[in-house]
This record gives sequence, C-alpha cells and structure tokens, in this order.
Amino acid sequence: MRSVLLSLVLLFACSSKSPGSQPPVFEDIRLITWNIAWATDQVNRIPSNTPFRRSDQDWASLSSFIRGLRGDIFALQEVDGVSAARRFLPMANFETVLTTPSDLNQTLRPILAARRGIEVRQMPDLAEIGKGGLRAGLDASVVTNGVVFRLLIVHLKADCRNGEVPLHTPACRELREQIPHIVAWIRERRSDGTPYVILGDFNRELNGPGDELWQQLNAADTLHLVSQPTHDGCAVSGIRGRQPDGRPWPAIDHIILSSQAASWLIGEPQGHPLPNPDPGRPAYSDHCPLSLVLRPR
Repeated sequence: MRSVLLSLVLLFACSSKSPGSQPPVFEDIRLITWNIAWATDQVNRIPSNTPFRRSDQDWASLSSFIRGLRGDIFALQEVDGVSAARRFLPMANFETVLTTPSDLNQTLRPILAARRGIEVRQMPDLAEIGKGGLRAGLDASVVTNGVVFRLLIVHLKADCRNGEVPLHTPACRELREQIPHIVAWIRERRSDGTPYVILGDFNRELNGPGDELWQQLNAADTLHLVSQPTHDGCAVSGIRGRQPDGRPWPAIDHIILSSQAASWLIGEPQGHPLPNPDPGRPAYSDHCPLSLVLRPR
C-alpha cells in the first residue's frame, strides 16, 4: 500500500508543472501601439537636436514604464532593430521580437514583440510602402486560442497630416504612393476572410473631417477606427507643445480593426499619458501609447 501511495505521489509530481513551465493561455490580448521615438543605442545615429539621447538610467526607466502597460503584443515604431528593443523590453516575457528584414538599411523601423504563449508567424513585409527611404510595413500572422488574425504595423510618411492628399506637395505625393498598397493588403484580407488589425503611426488625422486616407481605406472594407484620445496628457506628450492656436495636437496614432476584429473588443481603448521626465532627462517619446483589449473568438 505504501509503495502504491508513493507511486501516486511521484506520478502527480511528475505530471504537475511549475507555473513557468507551460506557456500561458491568452483569452484576452492587450495590443499596444507606440512610436517610441529614436529607440537606438547607437547614439551617433541620433541628431544632436533630438531630445532622445538615452543613458542606461533612461533605458531602465523606459523599461519600467513599459512593464506597467501590461501589453501582450507591442507594435512599436522607431526602434533600431531587435538589439535596441532588448534595452527596454522585459525579454524574459517576450519570446517573439520581429522587425522588417526588407528595411535593414533603416535605422528606425517597426518592431513586433509578443509574449510567450502567443504564436506569431512573420509574413513577407509590405515592402511596397517602404520604397524611397520610407518604412516597410511589418506583417504578421497571430494565433491565440486557435483563432488566426493578421497584424500590419505601419509608420507612414510624415508632413501630410489631414484632409486631401494632393500631388503638388512632395510629402503628400509620397503618402499617396503608399495608399494603394495598404488598400490592396486590406482587399486581400477581405478576400481570404482573415480578421486583421492595422496599427501604428499613420502621421495622419484619420478621425478628422474628410480625411482622404481614411476614406480610401474604409472604401476597401468595413473598418473600425480607434484613435489616440486628444487630451493634454497624450496629445502634448511632454515636448510637442500646443498648436499656435492653443489647441492640443490631433491624434496621428491609430488602430484600425476589420469588422470581425472589432467584434472582439473588450472595454474601451486607452491612451496612456507619459510621465513628466526628471529635470535634464529626455522625454520617453513625443507620442503616447495607445492600447485596446481583444478577445479573439
């Protein structure tokens, strides 16, 4: 009898796993997009007039802030590859960190970081939007709880912020060349029936009146737009100040959801104001993180 009991105890001990031995199961996923601004440890690559030259203390402070966001998938912009991401991401928790291989000539590019237990497969970059020194889109397939969806992380051309996208200005002309490739990507997802999320720094006021970029994207499929809340904590972001008329800067960071992905939304999206930096220390970024929670099903 004693040997039987001992065998049962050993069997239970062998079959019971320690809390860290099995990947966690994610019913809900917190997605966070953030342009982290000049996240590189190659200081010589940072212009002297850019207030983001970070010391080891600054990296540690940034890492602490990111841990507090409790993100499961981070879609980051302006990161100098995986080595720079290791300076601020809690790598023990983040098993997958991807960048855009077609963009290796770029100092600052999109990064995707996913927690251990979330299956991520990198798809070919949306390289067409990265021509002429611009940034490619990072495309990934995500699997959680048996549900597959796609993520596309973008950082689009700056200096063409709102309204129409005219051809007579160089910045808007470059943005106009990016739009058809994102529209084509949306149509492909609609055709293959895969739910999707497009997120990042669009450098556009998509939620503004008559925004042509949003109109073209929304014409390709039925989309749901989530934008960074416009209030002082997130719109100003410490160093951006206000517009000449005193208003906060409008949102240019967004998350776009396909209709099926929008049905997974849990609660309200959230903008995360940045803490004020200590005197003499660089700001965390000139953008704020934007997050939402999805329950894929």
